[in-house]
Amino acid sequence: AAGARPSKDSPKKIVQNSAKKLGKEKTSRLLFSVVIEGAGDENTNTEVKGKLNFANNTSMFNIDGVTSVRVVNDAYYVGVPSLPGGARWVRLTFDQASDLGLPANSDESTGTQQSASVRYLTGDVVAAGTGKVGGDKATRYRATLDTKKFLAAIDIGKTQEETIDELYADKQKFLIWIDSKGRMRRQYFELSLKGKDVDGLPSKGKITYLFEWYDFNIAVN
Repeated sequence: AAGARPSKDSPKKIVQNSAKKLGKEKTSRLLFSVVIEGAGDENTNTEVKGKLNFANNTSMFNIDGVTSVRVVNDAYYVGVPSLPGGARWVRLTFDQASDLGLPANSDESTGTQQSASVRYLTGDVVAAGTGKVGGDKATRYRATLDTKKFLAAIDIGKTQEETIDELYADKQKFLIWIDSKGRMRRQYFELSLKGKDVDGLPSKGKITYLFEWYDFNIAVN
C-alpha cells in the first residue's frame, strides 16, 4: 500500500498550522518547566504538570508537585491547606496574578498563547531531525520568534511585560516538535540574560523554557 503523501506546505506553514491542530483537541496534559541558571547557588528549576481543556481554556495543575492551582473563567484558585474557617482555595484575579508575575489571562496560563507564538515567526524555518514526544514520533523544527511582535499581540500584564522587556532579545531561536497528525507537541527555547538587574533573577546566565502537550482527550474535571 502506498504510504502517506508528504505535505506540500513549507516548513514555516507546517509549524504555524501545528498550533491550530493542537487547539482542535478537546483536552491534554501539559508539562511546563523553567530552569534559571546563574552563578553559584542561584540555579532554580520549577516544574508544572497539569491538565488542559482547550474548549473553555480551563486548567488544573501542580507546581513542583506541591501547590495546586486551577484556572477557571477569569481567575486563579490556589490551594492552601489550612485557611481560617476550613476554606481550601484562595481566589486571585488575573490582574492580581500579573502583579505576582503569573500569566495574566487564561490563554497564557493554559499554554494556548505559547503554542500560538508560531504566528510570529521571522526568517526561515527548517526541519532538524526526528524524535519522540509522549511515545509518539515527531519532527523537530528550528525557527526564530519575533519577540516584540509576539508580546505586542498578547495581554501578559504590565508587570510581566516590563520584566520580559529587560530579558528578551528582539528575536529568539526556538525548537518545535510536531507529530504525524500535524499537532505541536513540544516547544523549547533558551534566553541569555542581558546582565541587567531584574528582581528575582541572576544578573548573568540563561533561562530555559520547555512546554510539552501529551495524553490527549483525557478527562478534565
